[in-house]
Amino acid sequence: MPDITVVMSTARDDYPLLGLPETHIFEPLIKSLNKQTFKDFELIIVDSLWERRKRTPLKDANFKIKHIWPKGSPWRDKRMFHSANSYNTALLHAESELIVKIDDCMEFESERHLAKLWNWYNEGYIPLQTFKYYFKGEPAIYSETLIDEMIELGNFPADDVRVLRHGWSNEVYKEGEPVQDTRLERFMSPSKVVNHEWYYGVSSVPLRNALEINGYDESMDGCRGLLDVDFGSRLEMSGCNQFLLDRELMLIEHINDALSKHAIKRRIPFLDKYAIYQLNRKKFRIRANDILFSEQDIEYIREESIKKDTYNEQWFNYWVKNQRTFDINEMRLEA
Repeated sequence: MPDITVVMSTARDDYPLLGLPETHIFEPLIKSLNKQTFKDFELIIVDSLWERRKRTPLKDANFKIKHIWPKGSPWRDKRMFHSANSYNTALLHAESELIVKIDDCMEFESERHLAKLWNWYNEGYIPLQTFKYYFKGEPAIYSETLIDEMIELGNFPADDVRVLRHGWSNEVYKEGEPVQDTRLERFMSPSKVVNHEWYYGVSSVPLRNALEINGYDESMDGCRGLLDVDFGSRLEMSGCNQFLLDRELMLIEHINDALSKHAIKRRIPFLDKYAIYQLNRKKFRIRANDILFSEQDIEYIREESIKKDTYNEQWFNYWVKNQRTFDINEMRLEA
């Protein structure tokens, strides 16, 4: 049994790295994992395009890889966001003590990355990683020209372009400075103990604790966002709360194109996921996917969702009808 499972979920085509048209999506990660001084790990790739992948660099890995299709989901089948389902799929197949979660199009900057993660874990912490962006194989430096070039090279839907221009504005990043994790600006020390609001998608969790809270909340599928903060919140409520953000646990994220239309067709949010997150906290729901929402809960979520310009009654009703409950430990036995 390995000590660490690195988990990556993806719904992107083979060559999505902007400015690197001949670099396969898996290549940077495989190369950086091959160089790790810590060797007792496995990699799980949960791939929403698993059936379409023809050629990959996975054969070049010097470590164990599980390249798998996400388990069945009403949102996967509708080609809508199904990240919780994908990460729960990884939890079904993980064999290690510590789960290390990263986003796609990422690689590890340091050869000692996993070794340092493991050391922090053995000191009693839940280590959180951080990241910086690369463009065309070099550190991304913020400018309006950078944004324009990204949009020109990519195939972003109009809504993604608007989000990109807003999220990458000069109110977030400074002209001429590196584009990186904004959490780094909030402290100056090498590391910092933080709360669940700092629990981003590039975090870690002991497998036993992930199973105790019954995985990621699949009621949040269908739309994007808030999944990891909710997961961190439920970990924190369960007593697993020694989150530590370390500046040296740095990942490189290669700026990438939009999600594949073959995996994600509808991107517009119809649901207020913040309402679900708030309900989980208010009612101290540590375990996800354990019970169906009550009529009162559904009405609250509906009222909050209606406030959003993108609310859609048809998809909301589909979400209500497709609530699911399960015990992830029982599913692991079956898997």
